[in-house]
Amino acid sequence: MRRGPRRSSRAGRRRPGHEKALDDWQVDWIGPRRTRFGRIDELAELRVPTLWVHGDRDPLISREEMIAADAASPDSRFIELSPAGHLAPYDQPARLAELALEHFASC
Repeated sequence: MRRGPRRSSRAGRRRPGHEKALDDWQVDWIGPRRTRFGRIDELAELRVPTLWVHGDRDPLISREEMIAADAASPDSRFIELSPAGHLAPYDQPARLAELALEHFASC
């Protein structure tokens, strides 16, 4: 007789570029590859310096979308981290902290 909670066969597995705990809710909630910039035209209204950081292995938001967001934003900068997935703070925490400090120091 089985006791305790049922576990998924995927439990505990981590694939490169996928942060299991946080990626799963996104897949369940919005579905794979559904995240898109729906209001890119509104980015021109930004009045603050913007840093766009993208993981080179991000399965949810494409590099092209991030480049388009950067191009649509005044006073912005695009950085691609490698290797990194959708949640760069898990994959490249030190580099992301360095970029954030540089960005805020320049504001």
